[in-house]
This record gives sequence, C-alpha cells and structure tokens, in this order.
Amino acid sequence: MVVSFIQNITLLVSATVIYTIIIRRWEKGSIFYALLSGLLFGVVAVLGMRMPVLLEPGVIFDGRTIIHSIAGLFGGPYTALVAAVIGIGYRAFIGGSGAVVGIFTIIQSSLFGVIYFYLVKRKIASISVLNLLIFSAIVHLVMLYSFQYIPSLSLSAVVNQLALPILLLYPLTTLVLAYIIKSQENQLQTERDLQENERRLKKTQEIAHVGSWDYDLSTGQLSWSDEVYRIFGLDKEAFSPSYDSFLQFIHPDDRDTVDRAYKDSIITGKDSYEVEHRVVPQANGEVRYVLERCEHFKNSAGEIVYSIGMVQDITERKGYENRLSYMSLHDQLTGLYNRYYFEDELNRLTNSRYYPISLISADLDGLKLINDTMGHNQGDQVLIDCANILKESLRQGDVLARIGGDEFAAILLETDGSTGEQICNRIRSGLFTVNQASLELPLSLSLGLATSKNPTDGSLYDLLKKADDLMYRDKLSHRKSSRNQIVQALMSALAERDFIAEGHADRVQHLSNKMGVRLGLNANQLGDLSLLAQVHDLGKVGIPDQILFKPGPLNEEEWEIMKMHPEKGYRIASSSPDLSTVAELILKHHEHWNGGGYPLGLKGDSIPVECRILSIVDAFDAMTNDRPYSKARTDDEAISELKRFAGKQFDPELVEVFVTVLE
Repeated sequence: MVVSFIQNITLLVSATVIYTIIIRRWEKGSIFYALLSGLLFGVVAVLGMRMPVLLEPGVIFDGRTIIHSIAGLFGGPYTALVAAVIGIGYRAFIGGSGAVVGIFTIIQSSLFGVIYFYLVKRKIASISVLNLLIFSAIVHLVMLYSFQYIPSLSLSAVVNQLALPILLLYPLTTLVLAYIIKSQENQLQTERDLQENERRLKKTQEIAHVGSWDYDLSTGQLSWSDEVYRIFGLDKEAFSPSYDSFLQFIHPDDRDTVDRAYKDSIITGKDSYEVEHRVVPQANGEVRYVLERCEHFKNSAGEIVYSIGMVQDITERKGYENRLSYMSLHDQLTGLYNRYYFEDELNRLTNSRYYPISLISADLDGLKLINDTMGHNQGDQVLIDCANILKESLRQGDVLARIGGDEFAAILLETDGSTGEQICNRIRSGLFTVNQASLELPLSLSLGLATSKNPTDGSLYDLLKKADDLMYRDKLSHRKSSRNQIVQALMSALAERDFIAEGHADRVQHLSNKMGVRLGLNANQLGDLSLLAQVHDLGKVGIPDQILFKPGPLNEEEWEIMKMHPEKGYRIASSSPDLSTVAELILKHHEHWNGGGYPLGLKGDSIPVECRILSIVDAFDAMTNDRPYSKARTDDEAISELKRFAGKQFDPELVEVFVTVLE
C-alpha cells in the first residue's frame, strides 16, 4: 500500500512539471491550454488508476481525487472537464463493484476544484495553506463517505484501512502539489512581467529617443541598447562597440570635450556627469545632437569600476530651442534683428573699442496709407522689400534691425560720418533703382544719420535719439512728395484697370459736367465734379480682383468688402493735397436718396449734389456698357431703370435733368 502511495505521489509531481511546460507555451484560458492541460491531468489520473491499492475485487484506491481537484483549481472548468471525461472513461472501462462510486469521486473532486477556482478568481478566497487543507479535506471526506455505497466494502474496512492515510496524506500531497504549481505560475508571471517591462522600456526608449549603455572599466566591455545603435545609425549584428569606436562617432569639434568630461569624472571620483554634444550617424552623415548622462559605481576601495549611462537624441529639442532663440532676437516678417537685440547691442557697444560708431534711423513713408487702402498683405510686402534694400546697402558687419512697425535702425561700427553718409546715399540709390524697375507701389524712406567719435560724446541711446530727430526732419521735407508718389501709383493702377470698362472715367466725367452746367453749378463745384468723376473709384484699387471682376452676383461677405471702397478712396484722397478737396465726395458717392446707401446712410439733400449727379451718371454708364456680371443695355432700357429707382436710389429731379441732357 505504501509503495502504491509513493508511486501515485511521484506521478503527481511529474504531472506538475509537465504542466509548467504547458503554461509556459500557452496562455491560461486559451483552447490549447484547456485541451493539453486537461489531457495531461486525465492521463495522469489514468496512470494512477493503473497503479492502485486494491481493497476488494473491483474496488481500487489511488490519487485521482488529488489530480482532478488540482485540475479544476488551476485549470478551470474546461481543463477539469477534459480531465474528468478521460478519467471517467477509463474508470468505467475498468468496471467492478466500485465503478459508480469511482466515477462519482472523479466528478465531485473536479467540481470542488472548479468551485475553488471561481472563488479565487473572484477574490472571495485565496490559495493559502489553511484553505488548501480545508479544500482537500472536504474533497476526501466526501470520497470516504461515498465508499459506504460500494456493496462489497464494509464500513469498518473504510474506517480502519483508508480514513487515516487519506485524511493525512492526501491533503498534504494536495498542498505540496498546489504550491509547486503556484510557485511555477508566479515565477512564469514574474518572467512575463520582466519581459513586458523590457518591451515597454525598449518602446519608451524608441519614443523618447533614449538609449542606455554600460561600461565595465576592468574589462573594457561596452554594451549598448538597441536605441543607441539606432542613434548612431549602426547595425547591431555587424558592429561591436568600444570606448574608442564610440568616440569616432562624436562630431570632431566635440570629441575632446566628451572624452575629457568622462575621464575627468573618473580621475576626480565624481558620482556622475552630464554633457551635450553632436554625433555624426554612420547611416546618413546627418549631424544630430545628443544629451549624455552617466553615473559611476565604486568598489569597496572607493575606486570607480563600472559606469552606466544614457544617450538621448535631442536634435528636435535643439532645433526648437534654436528656433525660439532666433524668434526672440529676430523680426518674424523681415528676418532682421528686433528691437530687443538692437537695444542689447547698444548697451554692449557703449564704451567699447569700436568707435567711431554711426547710427542710421530709417522710417518707411506712407505705410499706414498702403495698409489702409491696399491691405496689410501689401503693406507687409513693402516692408520686406524695404528691408532687403537696407540689407543690400549695408556692410556685412553692420547691425540692422526693425525696431518698430515702419521703423528700422542700423549700427555701423568703426564708421565716421563721411562713410555713414556714403552708406545712406547707397540706400537712396537702391530705392531709386527698385522704383525705376518696379510697376508696384513706390518705396520711400526717410533717413537720419548720427555719429559718435568716442564714448565721451554720450550714450548710444542719445545718439539714436539724434538720428531719429534727423530722420523726422528728412520726413517733413518730402512727406508730401512721397505720399503723392503713392497716390499717383494707385491712380496708375486704377487707370490700368480703367475700372472694368475702357473709357468709363472719361464718359462719366463728360456727362457729369454737362449735368453740372445744366444745373448751374459754380466753377469750384464743376471742378470738383470733374475730378470726382475721374477718381471716385480710386478705393477699388484695394478690392481683390476676384471680387471686382466676379461674373456673377457677390455673396454677403464679398459685398461687405466691396462696400469698403468709398472709405478706402477717402483715405487715399485725404493723404494727397491734389485730391483732398474731393475726399468727402468720394466717401459719399454711394449714398442713396432714400437713405439706403453706404457707408454713412445719408438721405435727400444731405447728400452733396456732386455725389447725386455722379450716382446717376455712373449707374447709366454701368448699364450701357458690358460688365463682368451683365451685358450692356440700350439707352432707353437704362433710362427706364433710372426712372424706376428715382426717389429711391436717385434724386428724382436730377433723373429728369439727366434725361433732358441725354436728349
């Protein structure tokens, strides 16, 4: 009997070893795990039944209850089911008077194992010494109780021969096997956790572009993580790292710095060091920036024997830092230095050895007029063009900055007043050349030059103030001419468009003058009316062509843009002495008799008569000539439209006068 017990226990221990192989190959809960583990436990149960303790003919005693309860506890219902089917099949095959009870013991032990499995899974119970002993005791008490239903087996034989060894050895065997399996599962889970952590670490290193390395000073062995190989553009299989080969990938200008940082930390016994440097990956030769950190480990004698470090690719960060640095010192539109950098240079150069120092103050004339009429995009382009002329006119060592919206300033080191004046003349010559070659808006700069021979002349801020004063004096001397140049350029642009229909302005001027004479306007009014007819559409130079020449009706947004042209024209005319007398008339030439016009909503006689005349003549000419959005009508059709809108859009009395003028 003892031999049979030992054989069964040995068999059970062997099964646990095979079980650990299964759980290493297949995840618990998978179909392969359930089939293979169930098959394993079922076969072991069969083998146990082939080495039984024979109590009576047809009555056998073995360790199947242990194996089936373990199958249910650790494998779950499907594993228990597969094992039970195999065990039941074999026990039925053996037969005998104890067959029914034998099959029952397989079923009840499997069932109790599955119940315990779900209690653990739902965290109602745990796998502990006490719980396992109680669990096994219940299984085997039920088994002993069932033995009384074996006809040929007396109750005294069960109690005297089986009760004590079963209730002592079986729970202990169950406990040992459970802990062997549990320890194997825990070990496997620990290994999988480590593998998962390594996978996550590797992925994290890839995402953060961080690699790790370790260096054994006693053996000279250097080891790199996969990310270090990637940073250096190397094949892990084809390259064996060493300290000297590592240095070869560092940018030549940084090599000594990195070598010295590491060796100095060894000599001085520092615990760690940190250094930023450039590397040149072998894959493409592209220079990249890395951050390197290292920590040293010492032996009992205090000597550094081992180093562990990290290498992080910080190229993107360095690029971002460089862009931020550039943006903090440069004007974003023109690329010139900004006011912060310029003033910092003034502070740095005060009392320096670079005297004489000359400062140029430059101001772009008419920028507000350009922005107001042509839009800020056109104004930005003028600023860029101006900056390019200044850059081309200055020398390489001069400091040029945009210090305000339309203000520029330059620092000319070791430059006396005569040389500074030559540079100013070069700027003026550059402006003249560009204006001669360009059909766009003319560029005009007001310039001021001031020179300090030595630091005793005062601060460079005082010198800048002097240059500003001279620049404003220059601006006053040609303000009118510069604005007139811009207005003339806008007039030329309008003439090139001829606002849509060739001869439109001339036809409107001719008919307007005839109406003015018929109405008895004085000479000043007739002069203003004639000029208004020529320039009333001046504001349309600031309207985009896709709106101005749109073949179909304008949408709401486009119409709002179109309605801005009287205000744009007003601003242009107001800035020109030659047009200022008709600026108010340009502003009001789209007002309606009933107050439904724009931009002011004037009505009736509050609208100047010149504007009321122009409104009628302009509408007639528009209707009788082809436009992108309509074909030309006959004179009679146009007159009918004028009469239909008399009292609404047009002055009704002036419509009648216009008809007589046409006749």
